Amino acid sequence: MFLLPLLLVIATPEVLTLDEALALAEQRSPALRQSRAQTAHADALRQSAFAPLLPQVQGSVGYARGTANTAQSIKLDSYDQFSTGLTLRQLIWDFGRTTGRHDARLADLAAAQADEHAARQDLLFAVRAAWLDALGARALVDVAKDAVDNEQRHMAQVEAQIGVGMRAPIDLAQVRTVLAGAKADRIAAEQSDMAARLELGRVVGTGGSPAPPPGAEPLGPLEGEDGSLEELLGRAQAARPELEAARQLLLARERDLGAARGDYWPTLSAALAANAGGAALDAIAPNASASVDLNWPLFEGFGTDAAVRASEASAAP
Repeated sequence: MFLLPLLLVIATPEVLTLDEALALAEQRSPALRQSRAQTAHADALRQSAFAPLLPQVQGSVGYARGTANTAQSIKLDSYDQFSTGLTLRQLIWDFGRTTGRHDARLADLAAAQADEHAARQDLLFAVRAAWLDALGARALVDVAKDAVDNEQRHMAQVEAQIGVGMRAPIDLAQVRTVLAGAKADRIAAEQSDMAARLELGRVVGTGGSPAPPPGAEPLGPLEGEDGSLEELLGRAQAARPELEAARQLLLARERDLGAARGDYWPTLSAALAANAGGAALDAIAPNASASVDLNWPLFEGFGTDAAVRASEASAAP
């Protein structure tokens, strides 16, 4: 662990351009990694919700020992019973229960993708703001250094003029006072520069060390930035991922509500089965069957009612 700061310093360039800062932040941001993990989680839930729509294959192997009594013969003797089977089942229709849940997970995935996009946009904005602040702080350091150099040259000139009697000695004290103020301004500018680089390092992810000085580069205009306020507002409302995420979440809850209401109705499915069984392993007889099943949950302890009410509350605007 103690090598991590050293490795980060080695991997960080001496001068940090804006593109490099953006790339480093995307690689190292914990918030962005978390958003990507949430998107992957939503995609896995979407795949899980789609699974019941596909054919389901189930295999079984069993052994039992029990009696084989009939109405004419009741004995305490027990016998072996071996069985094996393979069943293929396909859902035909369940009144939108499964498709509704799948569509809801699709909307949840779209919302997670929008949230990830929003997290990325927020990160890039923070990096740009911190980089520009650091660039401005670095420029102020250069200005402060130039001011100190100018005052030092001015002091040397005044000293020379005093030496030949052209100026009074009191002028040198005034120049020294101005020079001291310029040096103080330079120190303050350097402190501000370090603070800005630390903030840039925090956003970029340099492991607690200050970021390298930002490299000056021309920043071109944004496309459409000279549009009217109404145009810019319309573009922002259409492009903001937070609004899209909210729309998709509301759509997901509405689809969950439809799926919950589908639990009131029956499920229709078809099955093909092949099985074999017998009292001994060398006396197993094969059989096959085809069936169409209609299952209707007539009463589930008011669980369906509760699920519908919960979905209605979630889908309420």
